[in-house]
Amino acid sequence: MNWKPGRGGLVVDIATPLIVESMQTPANSQRVTSLHITSLATASMAPLVVPLGPHWGSIRPILPPMPTPIFEPTLQAAVRPPHPTKDPPDCPTDRCTHFLVVKNQAQLHRWLQSIVDALNRACQRVNAAPFAHPEPNRFFHMSVFNNRGGQPHRSIGDINENDLKQ
Repeated sequence: MNWKPGRGGLVVDIATPLIVESMQTPANSQRVTSLHITSLATASMAPLVVPLGPHWGSIRPILPPMPTPIFEPTLQAAVRPPHPTKDPPDCPTDRCTHFLVVKNQAQLHRWLQSIVDALNRACQRVNAAPFAHPEPNRFFHMSVFNNRGGQPHRSIGDINENDLKQ
């Protein structure tokens, strides 16, 4: 579980699933260089930078490990307009991220609640504001390919159920 206070969200690195090894790279895309599942977005972790950032080294080991994600075998695609800050001005192409859906969403939501509870307790120990669950409806997925050079921070971050093929 990784978090760089002030520079990102709470992510769990994932070893390349066998299913990904056998996938053909979609046209105009590259494989994401660091496969991971984001648990809490950068904006959600922002309130914790000052109170917990200095203590992260002692907090991280007490957080429960993520259950093994089980992935749907079908690659999905999400498309959004160019990002206002991550893409160069006047970028002519939409962003496209190909992703795998996590099947065991409910299990990962229970785990994420335990993470939020632990972070809230850590806030209490340092007399910081309470940390309420910022993303109770997170849609767990893993970005596998994108059309932004495979750079993980340039994948679409707000993928949700509406992005699933109908």
